[in-house]
Amino acid sequence: MSTNNLQIGFIGLGALGSVIARRLLLDGARLHVHDVNPAAVAAAVALGATAQASARAVANVAPIVFSCLPTAEVSLEVAVGTAGVGLGTAIKTYVELSTIGRVAMQTIARELATRDIVVIDAPVSGGPKGAEAGTLALMMAGATAGKELAQQCLRPVTGNAFDLGPEPGLAQVMKLANNMISIAAMTASFEVMVMGTKAGLDPRKMLEVLNASSARNTATLRMIPESIIPRSFNYGARLAVSYKDLTAGLKEAQGLGASMWFLNGAHQVWHHAMSHGAAEQDFTSLIKFYEEWAGVEVK
Repeated sequence: MSTNNLQIGFIGLGALGSVIARRLLLDGARLHVHDVNPAAVAAAVALGATAQASARAVANVAPIVFSCLPTAEVSLEVAVGTAGVGLGTAIKTYVELSTIGRVAMQTIARELATRDIVVIDAPVSGGPKGAEAGTLALMMAGATAGKELAQQCLRPVTGNAFDLGPEPGLAQVMKLANNMISIAAMTASFEVMVMGTKAGLDPRKMLEVLNASSARNTATLRMIPESIIPRSFNYGARLAVSYKDLTAGLKEAQGLGASMWFLNGAHQVWHHAMSHGAAEQDFTSLIKFYEEWAGVEVK
């Protein structure tokens, strides 16, 4: 399936969306973009994109439209709002790359179905670095033809694609499950690295042992050595985004009657960081609170 001559819409040029859009443009995609940030739009236009004034304007020219947005509320407005893609005249397929939870995804799918628009639930994992490297994990739920088209369009940025069934919302649950496990491992790793450093262990030696043992995870493999020990705290995602995903995951679990003892505890730590001014900081900055409480730095 070729997408060389396909007009593609892309809405949301934040930390992740801007990298995805840039990679698609560099691969030759014919992209129509919209974002509330003029500078982000200008950067995409400089690479060959065409700017559009609204989500609806994007959907007036592109038969397939992708969105990569920060919250469920924004996604709902972009999809079914008064200037949303649902009122577009060209759109046939709408692909939600955002992590917005099952309820919001089902609402979007239900509303757009009344306008004969195929909705693909397609959150991604890997962040801006994964998009840059072309290794994003793509989780998809929805109609088969729409999933195949979305996957082909996203070929420059994805490494693995997973089909989670025909029902939009299932991919959202999968993405939340992934993020909750990642956040759990990150939180535990930060706690224990601070403990070991306080006891006198060398942090790099700790990582060497952990990564050769059963405790190995993304935090020990990449986050701590790349962002925390050098004290750069620039792994690439805002703390508020992970907090949003953890909150959404716990809400999903509560609705399903699934107990989340440990993650409810982790949520308290992330909430503390949010309420103490760290929302816009890199999520690896969470460890600074543990360091402050222990009186030691992992470096």
